[in-house]
Amino acid sequence: MPLYTHVQRLQLDTHHGIVLIRGRTGDGDSIYAYVKVDRQDIDDIEMAYNLGKEVDYSRYKGIIKHDWGEEPPENVKIYMEKHYGFSHESAA
Repeated sequence: MPLYTHVQRLQLDTHHGIVLIRGRTGDGDSIYAYVKVDRQDIDDIEMAYNLGKEVDYSRYKGIIKHDWGEEPPENVKIYMEKHYGFSHESAA
């Protein structure tokens, strides 16, 4: 899994968050990913983002969905809303 540089939205519950990343690979290709993270990882991710550093999201709790493109397709958004309660309106 490539490294990402852009954190778009973080949604938290009591034990974990889901981060929707819209960014680019090292080769410049657009990619998106939904990644589960622990609360303690959030500060590290935000700091790296603010400093423009790359983040290897594969080291966190798991990549739920990912693919090429700037925006997840509608069927993926529906899946994330249904199975994880992810609100794309608040992620815009």
